This record gives sequence, structure tokens and C-alpha cells, in this order.
Amino acid sequence: MGKASSNKKVARAAKAGGGRARAAGERNILFPVALAVVALLGTILVVYARGERTAEALEAPLAFEDHWHSAYGIYVCDSFVPDLPEFTAPQNGGNHTHGDGLIHVHPFSTSRSGENATLVNWFADAGATLGGGDELSNDRLGVPGGETYVEGDDSCDDVDGDPIVQVAVWDSAFAASEGEDPDRILTEDFGSIRFSDDGMAYTIAFAPEGAELPAPPSLAGLAGVGSDLGVDPEDIPDDAELDEDFGEATDGAEPTDGDGTEETPEEDVDESTTSSTPTTADDDS
Repeated sequence: MGKASSNKKVARAAKAGGGRARAAGERNILFPVALAVVALLGTILVVYARGERTAEALEAPLAFEDHWHSAYGIYVCDSFVPDLPEFTAPQNGGNHTHGDGLIHVHPFSTSRSGENATLVNWFADAGATLGGGDELSNDRLGVPGGETYVEGDDSCDDVDGDPIVQVAVWDSAFAASEGEDPDRILTEDFGSIRFSDDGMAYTIAFAPEGAELPAPPSLAGLAGVGSDLGVDPEDIPDDAELDEDFGEATDGAEPTDGDGTEETPEEDVDESTTSSTPTTADDDS
């Protein structure tokens, strides 16, 4: 009986030892498998991130390829201020203006193309070149080379209501010229305003909420630079009364020679920039 008992003990010990060996072997196999899975997931994430960046970079407007134009105007209290002077974007950003009231969207870098071709970035580039204001934010409008207007600090003479920063966006400048309402008016999240197509229009305003924001007076210039005005000429009826700003004649008259646009009369410019005086926080009054 003693010998049989000893044999059973030896058998149990051998069985237990074999189980531990199998467990150790399984752990040795699972560890490299887990490492391989982690490495594979990491590779997938890197490839996905690169793909996202590539897709963003390839989204229009494309660097070194697209050359678009949009009309803009900066509206303070109840009138437009003068257009920004000509500037070239720093660090070869490319998006600029020629002092003509147009945003020339011509990116030379992925930092200003695709998702990065935004109104906020254009303001920052203008301010970096022209000095003065360079900010378009939820509560502050810093006009490049000019004044900065802050919600709650600055007010407008002879205008009812507290002014706020807001941007009216027309996806089609032609629609704007026809007197149509903006497609949207933003009072925040201005970084989402992209140059997403040719022939758009923007009115960047510091005016009371709910105020009527007119389309920028530089709409006429888009026809002269060959922008897509958002309408197929074949869709325009022969008897349509088209806006002369776009070089089209009314009442059956022939279009003018040259690029089809007319120079804005000097007196009209003066009237468009005559306004009630905004009162800034650092004014003596």
C-alpha cells in the first residue's frame, strides 16, 4: 500500500508539472501575438491619419493650382469701411488681395489650401503684413491695418442695438447681386468659414444683431477677373433684368467694351463709406 501511495503522488506531481509547463508555453505564445496585434493597430492608425491629412490637403482650393476670387466687405455700424490695401500673404501662403475688395484665393502652401483656406487665416495673414488688427473672433473684429472693435466695449453712434461681430455668407455672388438674402449669417465659429468655391461673397460686420447686412460693394469686380458667378449663362432668360455690376446690360442694350464691367463712380464710393461714427473704447468720448 505504501508503494502504491508513493506512485500516486509521483503521478499527481508529474500531472501538475505538465499543466504548469503547458500554461507557460501558452503565455509564451500569447505575448508575441499581442505585440503583433498592437503593432498592426498602430500601423493602421498611422496610415489612416496620413490619409486624412492627404485628403485634407487635396481638398479644393488646391495649392499651386486653383485661383479663385470672392468679394468681401467690412461693414462697421451702418456702412462699409475702405477695402484693405494690397498685400502679399507671408510665408508664401498665397491668398491675398490687390486692394480691389476681392479675396484672391491662390494658395501656395497646404497651410492655406483645402481646409486651411479660411477667412480667419486670411485676416491673420493680412494683419501680419499690414499691421493693426488681425483678428476675427467671436467677440472681436480687428480690421487689418485699421481699428479693432470689441463687443461690449465699443458702440455705434445713431444706431440702435449693441453691435456684435458677425459674417454674412453668400455661396453665389450672383445671388448677392440680385438682392437675395445671405445663405447664412454666423455670429460665432468663424474658423469654419472656408473659401470653398469660386465667386462667393462675404460681409464681415460689426453691427447690431439682426441688422440688415448688405452685400459687399466689390461684387462688380468679380466679372473682371473671370470668376464663376454661380449661374450658368444658358439658364438666364433672354428678357432677364441682369445686374449691371456684372457687366450685363439691361433693356436690350449691348454690354460695354473691355472686360464687361464699369468703374464705380467716385461719388458712389464716397456715399458707401459715409456712416455714423463708431465709438471705440479708447475714444475720448
